[in-house]
Amino acid sequence: MKKKVFVFFPDGVGLRNFAFTDFKTIGEQMGFDITYWNNTVFSLKDNLGFNEVKIENHQLHPLTPIYSRARKRCELNVSKAKFNDDVYTTYKFPFNYNSIKNTFKSLYTKLLIGVYSSEKGVEAIRKKIKRSRTKKPKICLL
Repeated sequence: MKKKVFVFFPDGVGLRNFAFTDFKTIGEQMGFDITYWNNTVFSLKDNLGFNEVKIENHQLHPLTPIYSRARKRCELNVSKAKFNDDVYTTYKFPFNYNSIKNTFKSLYTKLLIGVYSSEKGVEAIRKKIKRSRTKKPKICLL
């Protein structure tokens, strides 16, 4: 029985790194059954003949990326406080204020961070993301 390998392609970078290289050939020579979980618009089955599981619904709720950014920052804040280590602050990227839309996103993210920067808060924000009205977070989250 062949061992199964499941490769997730969230974007075109994964396609470039795995689908357009010898990854599949080498894997099959080693006795693996390779299936791709494809979140891109590029059809691997039609264009390259690869086994794929296609994620049909690419839509996210407009607030999901904001909640996800806030969740990451809250987790970093909680970890910094829990382990008393400043290394967690190096993983925080600066907020973007170069347009009205980005300013709104940054300010709303900061508000969410202020409200949810605790262990219970992190759990609550994860639940909010899971309760999204679209199917994608239910399929891909955590």
